[in-house]
Amino acid sequence: MKMKQLIIIMVALVIAALIFGTVMFFTKNDLQNAINNPKSGQESTDINKELEEIPNEFIFMQVNTSKDGAKGSSGFLFDKYGKFHYFDVNVSPDSNAGDIYDEAIKQRNYYEPVQYIAEGDIPTLYKLTTEVDPDAEIEEIPDNSEITTETYYAIKSDGVKTYPVLIFADGKHAKNSKDESAKTLQKYFLNLHISKMDEDPYVPVPSDSFIKEMSSSESSDTQFESSPESAESSVIVSKTEESSGSTSEHSFPEGAVIDYNYAIYGD
Repeated sequence: MKMKQLIIIMVALVIAALIFGTVMFFTKNDLQNAINNPKSGQESTDINKELEEIPNEFIFMQVNTSKDGAKGSSGFLFDKYGKFHYFDVNVSPDSNAGDIYDEAIKQRNYYEPVQYIAEGDIPTLYKLTTEVDPDAEIEEIPDNSEITTETYYAIKSDGVKTYPVLIFADGKHAKNSKDESAKTLQKYFLNLHISKMDEDPYVPVPSDSFIKEMSSSESSDTQFESSPESAESSVIVSKTEESSGSTSEHSFPEGAVIDYNYAIYGD
């Protein structure tokens, strides 16, 4: 009788192992396919419910900074639906990623969001952000031939506070994380940018709510001092055109050049 029970237990363990192995095989394949072949459009499958369950409004932040000593940072906040939200904030050179994130959040409704990451990739990418170690070892690889740095962060939340964690940085102050999840995310973003290189340059467009907010501003001590016309001319620039040099707090600095993947400040 004991022998029969032992045989039944052994068979059950073998079946369980086979099921677990099959699930892990397909999960690993799905992850690898998402990383190596990032999608450029939205998935036809309805995954809205899964996306709604993601607690964070934003899951990634890309920060673009110019050469040493420059003030201000521009970049993108990537929301849980795969859309990026452009921002251009005034911060001191010694500001950390958390300071930039706090300021960028205030501009979440300033510009029209643009679909950049396929919704079907988001659940896998979000899971990776939860696994990125905030205390992982960082390898610095400075490149003095570059004048700009593009830094990517995973937006993590511990239930009390939300904060950015470094994934990688490319350019003048290049950095690589030793964390495996961060490495996977780095590969994803690099492949995604390559797949979009032939697309039209990105041009930030003020949102309707932003224009209405500025239109309703009546006094000089409000947050927005410039008129809708001057603000619009200062934020919409082509890939090669310079900004108007407006003194508005949220306009591009003089010499700004907008690229589809990066907002790069020129000399």
